[in-house]
Amino acid sequence: MTTNNKVLTFGFTAGTLFDMKECEAVYEKSAVGEKEKYYRHYFKQMNGKKEVFKPGPALGLYIALHKLKGKIPEDLIKLRFGITTRFDTIHEGTTTLFNSLRHYLLLSENEDMMPDYISLTNGMEQASSHKMQGADVVFTSSDKSAKEYYSNGVAAINIQNISEKQNEEMYQNRNNNISFIFDFDGVVADHTSEMVYQAAKRVEGLNPINEFRKHEIINSEKPMGLGPLGEFIKKTSVIVDYFHNKMVNNEVSHEDIPLKTQILTARGGAAVFRVAKTLSYNGIKVSKADFADGREKYLALNMLKKEDLNLFLEDSLVHIEGARKYNEHVMAGLVFNDYNAGKDNLDATVAFLKAKNELPPSEFLK
Repeated sequence: MTTNNKVLTFGFTAGTLFDMKECEAVYEKSAVGEKEKYYRHYFKQMNGKKEVFKPGPALGLYIALHKLKGKIPEDLIKLRFGITTRFDTIHEGTTTLFNSLRHYLLLSENEDMMPDYISLTNGMEQASSHKMQGADVVFTSSDKSAKEYYSNGVAAINIQNISEKQNEEMYQNRNNNISFIFDFDGVVADHTSEMVYQAAKRVEGLNPINEFRKHEIINSEKPMGLGPLGEFIKKTSVIVDYFHNKMVNNEVSHEDIPLKTQILTARGGAAVFRVAKTLSYNGIKVSKADFADGREKYLALNMLKKEDLNLFLEDSLVHIEGARKYNEHVMAGLVFNDYNAGKDNLDATVAFLKAKNELPPSEFLK
């Protein structure tokens, strides 16, 4: 998909903006054949009482990102927003959704934060709608949907609806600064180096960490390909650079920069050269980079400001679960790539490492 480098488009599903757990539970608990009946009745009751949805996991993030529109020149980069829902135009849930959008996003003539595009898919897939709009990233609350987006060539982040308490805290931070924390391998860059580590675990006699380190030293001057969020971080780096220059010119303080980006990777030692080479080659500028050398990432996440909107973007479920368990002030978003989406079976990399381990060096290098 071709991208417009002057436009940054954020896609959201309705289930990330609003907490729909209760209505989903009504649907799931209803008897077969009566699910839609009780589902619609639930919304009729909400609409009759003029109730709106409670904030979902990403409503605060949406509003904070939308507020960036007034802080960066549109000729530098234009921000666009869109939402999709499986409701149709006459569904009672659509009325509840629109009432909720009006309540939270259309506060007055001067505070119009409504999305640029809305798609009502009538129960069908939502990926094509965001792809048509050129979404650089889509936030969803479902693993299944995130895989669906990824398989259709749309970068997706699964931020689960963990709790009403966390949703409310993130919503209360909507006027504060945003901090994106990116893993590197499989997120910013492709997953090829990570595959060396994973494949080495399946080859007897090999130390996975040593194999990864040697691979990265040999390729230290070779930039990696971009991963699922590579283009996204390239575009956000334009914003990061804009505010960095304003800070240098004493036009804004470091504390008042509304968007910061950070690389948080388990890499250490000589493996850091490959990261620097890849970022430099692609013109990616970040606010900060931490090379954790295998330490648990939730320890670094604990240091983030609790009043900021912190979003941790990672492709490893182990680190996602650690963040969700120990960092209530952080939204953890699972990013899909070929490996964790089940498309890469490692066989080619395993065969490569076996041959490398069995052949004499002189033979292997021919």
